[in-house]
Amino acid sequence: MKPERWSEYLFWAGDAFRLATVIAQPQPQIHTHSWEAVIPALKNIVAAAQQVREESYEK
Repeated sequence: MKPERWSEYLFWAGDAFRLATVIAQPQPQIHTHSWEAVIPALKNIVAAAQQVREESYEK
């Protein structure tokens, strides 16, 4: 994905996540068999979001 579209995608991803989880109970649980694969992916998403946020403040 082109860096200039990251912000658009991340906002879309946030909206999609909220839509998908709006019916979740107050005590949801995440079930996975491989946290070793999930945690690095989540860290990459957070890092990308922070970079986009920083770049948007620089403009």
